[in-house]
Amino acid sequence: MVSSQTATANRVFWLAILFISLLLPLGTQEASRDLCKGSDDAAACAQATEALGTGRKAAPRRAKFKFHKIQRMDDDDDNGDTDDNNESGAEDMADDNDNDDDENDNDTNNDNDNDNDNDESKAGNRRRQAEDRSSIENYNDNETDDEDKTEPSLLSRIWDRFVWGEDVANETETAETQYPSVLNWLHWLTEPTEEAAPVGKKEKSRKSVKSDIDWLTYLKRWPFNSIFPEPPAQPSAKRRRERHGNSPDDGASSGPARQQPPKSEEYVELLIHSLPAFIGSVSQAKSGECHQQLELLHRQLRSHKMWTLQMLDATAKIGAGLLRGNINQFGDYDQCTKVSKTVKTSASKSPMRVHGKYCLAQIEMRSTLSSLKEPLHLLHGRDLWHAHLKHPKHFAPRYNIANWGICLPHACSAHVVHSIIETSLRPYNDTGIEFHIEVRDEHCTTRQRKSFTKLLAKDSYLATGILGIATLGLVCLLALAWEHWDWIGHKLMRLHGGNEADAQQPAAEADRIENVCEPQPADEAELDETAAKKEELTPALHLRLLGAFSPQRTLESLLSLTHPDVEFPLIHLLKILGTVMIYVNLKYIMAGHLPLTNRDAFVGAVNRSWSLVYRIPLLYSDMLLLIGGFLVAHQLSNDMEQTCRLSFLRNVSSKACRYVPSILAVVGFQTWILPHLGSGPLWHLLVGENARLCEENMWRNALSVQNTGDLEEMCSPITVQLSLDLQLYFLGALVVWLYFTDPEAGFFLCGAFHAISVAARYSRTQRDYLAPSLFHGIGVSKFYRTSNLIYNSPITRATTYLLGIGAGLLFRSESGSFGVVPRFRRAGWALATLGIAWCFWSAAAGMRTKFVYNATEAAAYLAWSPLILGLGLCWAILMAPLDNGFVQRFPNIARPVLLLSRMQIPLQLASYVVVLWNTASVKEPHQFQISDLISLQELACIVCFAIIVAFLIDSPAQQIGYILLDIIFSDVLLSSSKENTTVEPSEATPSEKSPDSPEPIESIWSSESEPEEEKSNDI
Repeated sequence: MVSSQTATANRVFWLAILFISLLLPLGTQEASRDLCKGSDDAAACAQATEALGTGRKAAPRRAKFKFHKIQRMDDDDDNGDTDDNNESGAEDMADDNDNDDDENDNDTNNDNDNDNDNDESKAGNRRRQAEDRSSIENYNDNETDDEDKTEPSLLSRIWDRFVWGEDVANETETAETQYPSVLNWLHWLTEPTEEAAPVGKKEKSRKSVKSDIDWLTYLKRWPFNSIFPEPPAQPSAKRRRERHGNSPDDGASSGPARQQPPKSEEYVELLIHSLPAFIGSVSQAKSGECHQQLELLHRQLRSHKMWTLQMLDATAKIGAGLLRGNINQFGDYDQCTKVSKTVKTSASKSPMRVHGKYCLAQIEMRSTLSSLKEPLHLLHGRDLWHAHLKHPKHFAPRYNIANWGICLPHACSAHVVHSIIETSLRPYNDTGIEFHIEVRDEHCTTRQRKSFTKLLAKDSYLATGILGIATLGLVCLLALAWEHWDWIGHKLMRLHGGNEADAQQPAAEADRIENVCEPQPADEAELDETAAKKEELTPALHLRLLGAFSPQRTLESLLSLTHPDVEFPLIHLLKILGTVMIYVNLKYIMAGHLPLTNRDAFVGAVNRSWSLVYRIPLLYSDMLLLIGGFLVAHQLSNDMEQTCRLSFLRNVSSKACRYVPSILAVVGFQTWILPHLGSGPLWHLLVGENARLCEENMWRNALSVQNTGDLEEMCSPITVQLSLDLQLYFLGALVVWLYFTDPEAGFFLCGAFHAISVAARYSRTQRDYLAPSLFHGIGVSKFYRTSNLIYNSPITRATTYLLGIGAGLLFRSESGSFGVVPRFRRAGWALATLGIAWCFWSAAAGMRTKFVYNATEAAAYLAWSPLILGLGLCWAILMAPLDNGFVQRFPNIARPVLLLSRMQIPLQLASYVVVLWNTASVKEPHQFQISDLISLQELACIVCFAIIVAFLIDSPAQQIGYILLDIIFSDVLLSSSKENTTVEPSEATPSEKSPDSPEPIESIWSSESEPEEEKSNDI
C-alpha cells in the first residue's frame, strides 16, 4: 500500500510539473537555464533547448555572436539567393538591400570598402572591429528585449488552433524557422511542393518558391538536425562582387573598375523621359576662343537672345519615326549658317563676333542585348545595306550610320562636337545600345562671306576652270559666226545703211575666204603639187581647227540619218537602255544618303521583284561592252578588207580622243568647280570627298587606267567602265587581225580568254564571297570587294566584249544576211529570250528581306550570266531586221534616239555629276517618292549637261584628233592623191560628221596611203 501510494504521489507530482510546464510561456529563459545547470556551455544548451521547444532560430544568433556580424549578413544573402533565381533582377536587389538594412545600417558601408590602399584598408579594419563590438552590444540588448516579451504557452497555442483555426494560430507566431521541430516535421512532409521562406527577426513577407523536392531536401527536414544546426555558408565570390557593385559608395572606391550591372527599369524609363538635347557646355572647351564663345552663348541664352535661340533650334533633335528608319536628323542648316552676331562683353574691350558653324556627325549604333536587335534592325532601315564607320562614305550608303547636325559657335572644332554628343549619349550606353561617334573638321561648315571675285583670286583652280569653259564657249560662238559671216555682214551693212556696192564687197570677201576652205575640183589642180600644198595647208589647218568647234556641224553629225550606224537600230536602243539603267542604279545607291522620314516605305518599294532590273548593274555594263566590241569588230574588219593592214597606233589614238578629253573635262569640273556650286549638310561628305579623290587620281583618268585603283578610292565610278572599253580595244584589235591572218589562232585566243574569264569569276567569287547583285543586306565591304575583283578587272569582263567581237566579225563576213530557216529562227529567239530572262530572274531571290547569301550559288551566277547574256544579245543583234525604211519614214522619232545614242559617253558622265549634286543639296527630311528613283527634272538636267559637254568638248575633241592624226600619219609624197579624195569639214562625209561609233573609216585606215593599183593587188 505504501509503495502504491508513493507511486501515485510521484505520478501526481510529475503530472503537476508537466501541467505547469505547459502553462509556462515557450520563451521562458529561466527554465532553460535551470535545465542547463552544470553544463559546460550553458548558453549553447539554453539556445538548443529553446530551439527544440519553440522553433526559434538559435543557430544564426550563435554564429552571429561568435563569427561576427558579417556572417549573419552573408547567411541572409545566401537565403536570398534562392529568390534571385526566380524573381526579377530589380526586386531581388531591393529585397537584399532590405535584409541588409534590417540587420545593421552600417554593414553595407563596411562591406563595400574595398580600397587597395594600405592606409585606407587599416582604417577600414578598425571601423569593422568597432562595428563588431557594437553589434555584440546590440545583440545583448535585443536578447534583453526578447526576455521582456511574453509568448503564448503551448497549451494556449493548441487551444487557439483547435478553436479559432489555423489562420489565427499562424498570426500569433512570430516566425517560422529553417530547422522545424518534431511537431512541424510531419506537416512539412505532407507538402513536398513548397518550401518555407526564411524570415529574419523583422517581419517580412516573401512569396513561396515552388520547386521540385529531392531526397536531400527531405533529409534536411529531419527534426534532430535542429539540435546540430549547419554552420552558415560563406557567400560566393560572385555574390560578394554583386553586393559591392550594388553598394552606394562604389563610385567613391578607388579599386579596379568592375562591370556595372544592368540598369533597372526605373532608370531606363527616366532616360526615356529625358532625351538628349546635344547642347554644348562651357566645360567641354577648356580654354581658348571656343570657351569664351560657349560662355557667351549660355549667358546670352539665359537672356533669351534671338541668335542663341536660333543656334539652339538649328541643332538636330530626336524626332518621330525612328523605327521607320528616320535616323538622319540634319537640323536646320540654313538657320545655323545664317547666325552672325556681334556682342559686346565686359571681359574684353573689343566686341566678339560669333558665327554659326554647322557640323555633321556620324553616329553608329550597336546592340548588346538580343531584345534590342529587332528595334535596331528597323532603326537601320531593315539593314538594306550593312556598313560601319570605317567604310568610305562618298558613294555607297551606310544605313547603320545616323547623320546628326550640330550647331555651335564657329571657333569650336570637331573635337568639341564629339565631346557634346558623347556626353549626351553616355548614359544610354548602359541601356543595351552602344554609340560610336565620328566627327571631322572637314564636315563642318561656316558660311563663306567672300565675294565671287575674291574667291576667284584666292582659288586659282576655280579661276582656271571657269576661264577654260568661257574660252570654249567663245570659240564655239566664233566658229558659228565664221560659218555665217556672209549673212552677218549683210545684216550689218544694211543696219548701217550702206549702198549696195559697199554691201556686196564684204560678201565677195567672205566668198573668197570660203573658197579657200572648199576643196578644189580635180580639173583646177593644175599647179605644182608642192606649191599648192604650201599655199593651202596653213589656212586650211586653221579653218579646219576652228570648224571643229562649230555647233551647227556638231548638231548635223549627231542628227544625221545617213550615217552607216543607222543600219543597227537595235544597238541604239540598247545603248539608251543601258545608260538609263545605270542612272537608275546610281539613284538607288545614292538614295541611302537621303534623310527619308519613311525609309521603311523606300525599302519596301525596292524589295519588290521588279527592282532587280536596276539592282544588277553588272549586266548593263556587260551589255555596253558587248555593243562596243561589236562596233569595233565591224569597223576594223572593214579596214582589213580594204587595206589588209591595221595602223594600231593611229587606231588607239583615235579611240583615246573619244574618251580622254571628255573624262578629264568632267572630272576637272567635279574637282575644282562643283564644290563651289552648292551647300548642304551632305555637301562636304559627298561632294567634298569626291573632289579630293578626283584630285588624287587625276593622272589615272588622263592615262585611262582608273581600274588600277580600288573603286572606293575613285571619284567617278562611271569612268571605270569607259577605261575598260579602251583597254579591251587592244584585245579586240588583236582578235580581228588574227581572224584575217590566222583564223585558227584567233579562235584559240578567243576560247582561251573565255575560259580564263569564266574561271576567274567563279574562283574569285567562291574565295572572296562576292555579290552577284545588290541584294538585301549586302555589306559595303562586299560591294567594294566585288567591284575591285569583278567590275574593275579586264580579265573578268572580257567575256561579253569578245562575244561582241565575234558577232561583229560574223556579221561582216555574212554581209548582214543569214539564211536561217524560220523554224530554227523561232527556236533561236526563244532560247535567247529564256537566257536573258534567266540572267535577271536568277538574282530575284536576293531582293527578299530574308535573303541568305550562298557563295556557291553566287559564284555559279557570276561565272555564267555574262556568257548567257552575251549569247542572247548577239542573237538579237544579228537576227534583228535591218530595215532603214523606218528611219526614213519617221525621222522625227529616229533623230532623238540617234542623238541620245551618239551622246552615250557624255550622258554617262553627266549622270553621276547630276545625281551627286542633287543628293548633296538636300537640306530637309522628306518622304520617299518615286522621284527619288526616277526624276524627270533630273533627267532633263542630265541631257542638258551632256549636250554642253558634247558641243564644247566631246565632238570638237574628236574632230581635232582626226585632223591632227591625219597630218601626223599622212605621207607627204602621196598626199596629193589623198587630198583629191578628201572632203573638207564644211562638206564632210557622214562618218566624219558623226565621230561616234562606228568610227569613221579614215580614223582606222593605215597610216600610209597606197596607190589604187597597189590596193587592188593586195585585195
